[in-house]
Amino acid sequence: MHERNLAIFDLDGTITRHDTLLPFIAGFLWRHPWRLWRWLPCLLPLLRYVAGARDRGALKSRIIQLTLGGVASAPLTAWAVRFARRLVRSSLYAEALECITAHQRNHDHLVLLSASPNLYVPGLQAILRVRKSGSFPRLCLHAALPSRWIAMPVRHVEGSYREPRP
Repeated sequence: MHERNLAIFDLDGTITRHDTLLPFIAGFLWRHPWRLWRWLPCLLPLLRYVAGARDRGALKSRIIQLTLGGVASAPLTAWAVRFARRLVRSSLYAEALECITAHQRNHDHLVLLSASPNLYVPGLQAILRVRKSGSFPRLCLHAALPSRWIAMPVRHVEGSYREPRP
């Protein structure tokens, strides 16, 4: 029987060439120009961040609220699908795609981790065929450029991957 691995990939700046949240928001607003003014109120949370309020999660959350707040789910979902496809076509490192493909050929379990909100990450997970199930004897952690990717036994990872219980 084949031994499956668990391969965990980080999104922004690891498998992608850049951060993904701001291009996602900018792309949506560009396609909905009557909402472009919503960038202006983002200056205040950005200034607070620069002045010492260093909570990136809070900053991202506030920018999402200010720019995308009140948008119906249908146009946001449509843009998320387009954006995810575009990311795969043009913004992922070739080495990362090769590594993902190799793990898929090996029938390994792939997980995509991201601090980005679940606006477009689920679409990206679907395109890359990233799943969340199974039990795995080894962990392949992809959290940097290919020269720093490592594989290690799961027992060395604190809080090893487990299936969510119903």
